[in-house]
Amino acid sequence: QEISVDNLRFSEHVKRIAMEAMTVNLSNLNFPTGSQVKLNSAYGGMDGKYPNFNSILYGRVNFIQNIRYANNLIMDRPSFDQFGGSVSIGRIGN
Repeated sequence: QEISVDNLRFSEHVKRIAMEAMTVNLSNLNFPTGSQVKLNSAYGGMDGKYPNFNSILYGRVNFIQNIRYANNLIMDRPSFDQFGGSVSIGRIGN
């Protein structure tokens, strides 16, 4: 199973976001300020905590393009570390 999300707009009032699938493909979305985000895939995070950036890998959480948290771009490891502290990448069932 796969979730593919492109250009989804979350209300600023949304404080909990969870997505879980074998593969999660995300493009063009902004997670609201203060929200807790849990994204689970078959194999979990790259190096234990990161999404896969800029491409699609089966079984992973893929940030394909223009993913933001509180309007801050989180499309590489340094920016994910700086702004993505409320975004958790895990494995299905955890």
